[in-house]
Amino acid sequence: MFSRPPKSAMPGATFRPARVTFGSVPMVWSVQEVHRGTDGHEYARLVNTVDRTRRKTVAVGALLDPAFYVRVAD
Repeated sequence: MFSRPPKSAMPGATFRPARVTFGSVPMVWSVQEVHRGTDGHEYARLVNTVDRTRRKTVAVGALLDPAFYVRVAD
């Protein structure tokens, strides 16, 4: 069920939201794993780099779309 994710969405890659409101500190998210959902789309499980209890799952397509997320230099 697991597939090969695009290289920039590999586990360990870090991203931040593309849009950040003035005065706020952007959250940085690290890719924990990438998997193919039952709907056939690839999803990335993310964990917050500061508060590891905060987790979320996003579509890899959205994660790699610069309108939504920006990769953080490692």
